[in-house]
This record gives sequence, C-alpha cells and structure tokens, in this order.
Amino acid sequence: MSILRRRTAILLIGAVAATGLATTAAALPVASNGPTAATRTVKISMPGSTRSTKPTVLRVQIPPAGTILGIATPINADPGQAAMDTANKRIASLVGAKTVMEDAALDANKHLQIADSMLNRGIDAITTDILFPHSLDAFLARAKKKGVPVCVEFSTTRGGAQEDYMQAGREIADYLHGLYPNGAEGVILANTPAAVILRREAGIAAGLKRYPNLKVLEKQRNLKESIDGGRTIAEEFFQKYPDLKFIIATNDIGALGAGLAAKSLGKKPTIIGMNGTPEAVDAVKQGLMSATWDSNQNLMGSIVAINCFNWLVTGKAPNAPLIPFTRITKSNAGTWIPWPQRPKLTRIVK
Repeated sequence: MSILRRRTAILLIGAVAATGLATTAAALPVASNGPTAATRTVKISMPGSTRSTKPTVLRVQIPPAGTILGIATPINADPGQAAMDTANKRIASLVGAKTVMEDAALDANKHLQIADSMLNRGIDAITTDILFPHSLDAFLARAKKKGVPVCVEFSTTRGGAQEDYMQAGREIADYLHGLYPNGAEGVILANTPAAVILRREAGIAAGLKRYPNLKVLEKQRNLKESIDGGRTIAEEFFQKYPDLKFIIATNDIGALGAGLAAKSLGKKPTIIGMNGTPEAVDAVKQGLMSATWDSNQNLMGSIVAINCFNWLVTGKAPNAPLIPFTRITKSNAGTWIPWPQRPKLTRIVK
C-alpha cells in the first residue's frame, strides 16, 4: 500500500483548552484545509469524562479502502484497556477501516509474538500498550524498519498518547491535604509494575512530596490484579496500622478491595482509586470509595487510533498528547459519562 508523503497531521480544535489536553512536544501541526483529490479528512468529536466537559474534536485522514488496524492488546480483561480497545475499533469504523484484535492476557512473550505476527501478516498500522519497560523494543525496531505505524498507548513517543500522571499525582495530594491539613498517615496499594503503573506511582510521590505531613507508611502490590487481592492487602494494612487515614490505589480494582475491607472492619479511611471505572464510580456514589481519578482511556484509545490513521496516510507520526485525568467524587459522580456510552457518543461532526 502506497503511503502519501504530504505533510499534514491532526488538528486540535478549540476543545483542547477545555479538556486540558496538552502535547509533550511542540503544538500539533495544522492539518490541510479539507479533502483533496488524493486524501479526505473528517472531524471526529469525542466526549470527556463528565457531561460538563466539552468534547475533544480532532481531524483524521480517511485511510485507503481495505486498511486494517491491528490492535495488539496486552490484556482486554482489564476495564481500562478494554475501553481503549473499543475506542480503537470505534475510530476505525468511523473512517471505514477494518480491525484485527489479539489479546496477550498479560503474557509479555505472547504480546511480542502477537505484535510480530501482525507485522509479518502485513497489517497496515498497529495500536498497542507496552506491558513492561522495553518488552516491545525489538518489535518497535522491526516495525520502524518496515515503515509500519505503531501507535502506543501510555507513551510519549510520536503517534502515541500519554496520561498526565503528574497532574493526577498533584491533584490527589491536594485532595488529601484539603481533608487532612494537619497531616495524616496512609499507604499505597499498587498493582502490577507495568510502565503505566510505575509512572502513576512517580506522579503520586511527586505530589505528596509537596506535603511532608502526609506520610506514606508502606506500599504493597496487588499482583493478582483482583478485588479480592486488594481486599486481602488492605486487611493486612489495617492490622498493622489501626489508625490508617488514607489508601491510594494505583487502579480502581485495588481501591474497591480496600473499600470492602474497610467496610467489613468498620473503618472509614479516605480511599482513592485511579481509572474511573463504572464500578468505581458506583462505589464513590455509595461511599465505599472516596474518589477515583478518571483517566479517560476512551479518549486515549481514540486519539491513538486517529494518530495511526494520520500517520499511515501522511507518512508523518503526530505528536503524543497528554490526556488529563478527571477527579470523580460524590459531588460530580452524577454527571459522569459511563465508559460504555462514550464510544456511542464518538461521532463525525461537520
């Protein structure tokens, strides 16, 4: 398939300012002013985390007929990853492309095999997320040599998109400081040390550093990636630290487990999750969790797919934007847009 080399890329419309979307490099290059004889562009509107958040509108190049987008997903069973995978498919359907998705189920070796297989089968462009640091380096080098666009979620490399984990860390620390201005002791309930989780931990650490009286007593990992696993670890925390004031979980699964543990033991700490899953928002409404930071992975998946199609058509990899988190508490949980609804609200606009 020939790749047009005309210089053009996605254009962020005015909603960028409203959503807080930022790029890791210079501002995104401006796209061409509409279709030409060789290419055609459309604008796609994508919802934010709440009904009060203005949509993000991006311009995307329509790929040639028969284009296939490969989705090399590391673990579709994870709600956040599933949201990105669904968003990939939604964008592809809007621009007339087909998709092929294969799931590594948290197996790094299988993930590499899937990605290489897509490359060898002639898939036109590939979206993925890197399980562990450098686990896909060899594949990425091979794809670059072949000229196949690979757009990576949770990445600052061109063509990808990254969540603004530093923003989330600052806001979590500010939230806790507002609740405990005189200080408090808490713990971190982390999960599998994937690259995205390590970055979230770094953001949290940087945020808490600004408030020395917010002390983290211990960190443990919920390697089972399960609610039961999070509950067991939280119960151990409460035994060791009876006066625990806060638990920060690096995903909602751990926070849900911690909430169940606290409820069974009659404890009422501040429990914070990350991702903004439907189950977590329900838990916030019910008081089982205090807050969750919605990472808007629907938006990330949409942007990564758009980047892939623009890269494929133009031959130029777009910059990687930062995707903002949205804090969800009881005060705004009623305006939250459930993840399954967001792809339905993602549409072509004039």
